[in-house]
Amino acid sequence: MALALLLSATAAYGGGPYGDVAFRRMGTHNGNLIATIYFNQGDISGWHGWGYPPPRIEWPKGSGHEYGDENSILVAAEVVNVNGDTIHILSESSLDWDATDTNPILGGQMGWEPLPGFFNPAQGSPAMSDLLESWPSDWPDRMIQDDPGWPGSWNGYFGRDVFQADQESYFVMDDNFNVEFDYIPDNTDPNRHGLGLQVAVRGLQWSDPLAQDCIFWLYDITNVSTTTYDKIVFGEVFDARVGGTGEENDDLAEFISYGNMDITYSWDSDNLGSGGWSPVGYIGFAFLESPGIDQDGIDNDDDGLIDESRDNDAGTWLDTYPYGIDDVNKFILFYKREPVPHWSGDEDGDWLSFGDLNGNGEWESFEVLNDDLGMDGIGPEHPKYPGWDTGEGDGIPTQGEPNFGKTDVDESDQIGLTSMESHIENSVVFANDELMWTLLHPGRWVLPDPNLLTNYEFFYASGFFLLEPGKTERFSLALLLGEDEDDILRNKKTVQNIYDANYRFKSPPLKPKLLAVAGDKKVTLYWDKLAERSRDPVYGIDFEGYMIYKSTWYDFSDSNPVTDSYGNAVFFEPEAQFDLVDGLAGPHPIGIGSEPGIDEPTGANLNMGTDSGLKHFWVDTDVLNGQTYYYALVSYDKGYDTDFYERGLSNDSTLLVTSPSICAIDFELDRLGNVIGSGVNTAIATPSAPTAGYVPPELSELEHIAGPATGTIIYTLLDPLKIKDDTTTYHFLFDDTSANEIIYTVRDITDSRTVLFNQTGVYGDNSLEFDGLMLTIYNDSTVNYNPSNSGWIAGSSNYELQITYLISGGEVYRSPSDYIIFFDSTYIDTSWHPTSPSLNNRPAKFQVWDMTYPENPKKLRFA
Repeated sequence: MALALLLSATAAYGGGPYGDVAFRRMGTHNGNLIATIYFNQGDISGWHGWGYPPPRIEWPKGSGHEYGDENSILVAAEVVNVNGDTIHILSESSLDWDATDTNPILGGQMGWEPLPGFFNPAQGSPAMSDLLESWPSDWPDRMIQDDPGWPGSWNGYFGRDVFQADQESYFVMDDNFNVEFDYIPDNTDPNRHGLGLQVAVRGLQWSDPLAQDCIFWLYDITNVSTTTYDKIVFGEVFDARVGGTGEENDDLAEFISYGNMDITYSWDSDNLGSGGWSPVGYIGFAFLESPGIDQDGIDNDDDGLIDESRDNDAGTWLDTYPYGIDDVNKFILFYKREPVPHWSGDEDGDWLSFGDLNGNGEWESFEVLNDDLGMDGIGPEHPKYPGWDTGEGDGIPTQGEPNFGKTDVDESDQIGLTSMESHIENSVVFANDELMWTLLHPGRWVLPDPNLLTNYEFFYASGFFLLEPGKTERFSLALLLGEDEDDILRNKKTVQNIYDANYRFKSPPLKPKLLAVAGDKKVTLYWDKLAERSRDPVYGIDFEGYMIYKSTWYDFSDSNPVTDSYGNAVFFEPEAQFDLVDGLAGPHPIGIGSEPGIDEPTGANLNMGTDSGLKHFWVDTDVLNGQTYYYALVSYDKGYDTDFYERGLSNDSTLLVTSPSICAIDFELDRLGNVIGSGVNTAIATPSAPTAGYVPPELSELEHIAGPATGTIIYTLLDPLKIKDDTTTYHFLFDDTSANEIIYTVRDITDSRTVLFNQTGVYGDNSLEFDGLMLTIYNDSTVNYNPSNSGWIAGSSNYELQITYLISGGEVYRSPSDYIIFFDSTYIDTSWHPTSPSLNNRPAKFQVWDMTYPENPKKLRFA
């Protein structure tokens, strides 16, 4: 299976298409507190002198405070050219024309360039998960799927339409423009240049307070040539500019490497940014993943496994201890668990097959799939599930499924970081391939001088390893920012924890769709219920509530921040909060940073609310006409603590404790960082007085036309501009024929259309908005005898009426009904019982009628 995947991917690009400067696009990553431009030829950020706009590693987003010029990928290899000479070729993606190779004939840069097909050519951004219009019509690297190309879907790291991160970018590039040397890497394609490599690149951002200061960059580097490289090195250049333009020459830096801590970070010596702003934070780059060697018979990453690979198939089932583990003690120390039976291709044994509840060896629809989701990485519980695909529910690991192969970072015998070079910026020119080979060479460690104030540039590198034709190796890093040294080191622990979990970090609920209506001295906000149906890939359905933020600036800089015990801002004080009535109220028991694997408590515990109940609209009357206000509606989840299963807050008792997650705030910005529109869960509103002559719409009272209902319906006018111009009559129909749930439908009988169909939620719940209106429905919670409306309606008697409830076996449901009992001096009816014949045909001087629906009375039997 792995071989078939490999051949298909190679065949898809054999003979082109090739990367080209014509396919360059610039995008903006702003999915958390970091905002930066990036380019689909591999460069991240960009020096202002190159003419590219902000944000350039801006933190916090919207502040204008910049921290770096660029970072980009470097790949170098030792080859033999057409003349038989041994040379070294570097393929770089820097946009620095002064430092990179340029084509002496065509004049362009000779480095990485993007491939076509991985973005929408009709617009200007690389493909981004939250920018639907940036997606291509289909994906060239998904043509071997059961639904070739995944048309209309996001090509996510975690699977088809899986939005595990709050924001994800994706592009593919090659080094075909690197024509500097007389070297042909592919003997079947004379038009292939450079080293014959392709790189699939992803950027990942989470808005969760734990990860809001990080961007992950993942590189999957594939040899699409026919050359086998045995001396090749992957690297990254990291160019800091702490404090922005004009403040770069007084920076300090440090490199730390111990355990799984590999990080270079830099800070400003005088704590002043460009123009005098302060305090200035720290910027760093954390090394996470290196290429692996799966053929040397050595446990390179010291995890008790030898020569593991992320590109293999399932292999064979291992059921004899120690289940293929080469060193059990090292395995337990590294993974903190005992070995278990597993498929040999799942070397670390963490892939979980479907739950075979009836033990028949076949997956059935009532059984959970776990990791056995198939090539597309999603199962029937996914809202965009396209149907069964290859490998789904077969009990065998398949590439594309969680915790196996390319989605499992531990299934690689990684060699780690092998060199680190620091120097003054512009003292090294990328165009000097032989010098760069020396600087990236394994074993070279040139650390920053702790006493040198300068403008630093750094190289990370990992090599040498074997890269055969068709083989893919990985290289990943994280860009970090922090308030100070302690904060940035805590952030390194966070990104390491996310990486170790295969990037399967907890996901916040989906963003609710927020709409705002500006009125006279008020702003009305209303939203949908999409977030309440969110399913976290680890914690399941765990939505808890909404918070509303308000500001006069889109970064909420004038809102009240909530800080942790270190003084770092982590939340905003909400203007309003609505949460489920479930007993989860007040400060959450798990603070940010207290999660296992991080264990760095910050003293910041999210306020979960007051058990207020959910609402789907809010009216802000604390506003001034003419002032523009920015609103954000964030959804948040329950988090998890050890007693949540017993409290009924979760249906899984085996999960790890975690603090709650909050969805990202989403404004639409231009290239200069100016707000040009609201996003999904944000709104911009300027209240004002109505124009002269404006007559607001009028709503009549509701009329109860049929049925025994005694509940209450309250309607709220949300948006006068959506109210229909003509007189419209709506018909509300409630159906309680099901004992489990009441549903209702709303029809516009004037235009014969259904506006709401089979809706649920009748205990103080809001409906969805329709025609500018929203309903709030209060159903009577129990059905009881109503003495005020009971008694003699004709004739008279001195008998007292006593009502008692009789339950004679079986489950009984109360339902609202109206009964009339007719009494006579003669026998007018007889008894009847369906299971007790002795009670039948007894004469009675009364009759019982169900008059709930007077137009259709029903005579009842009794015994």
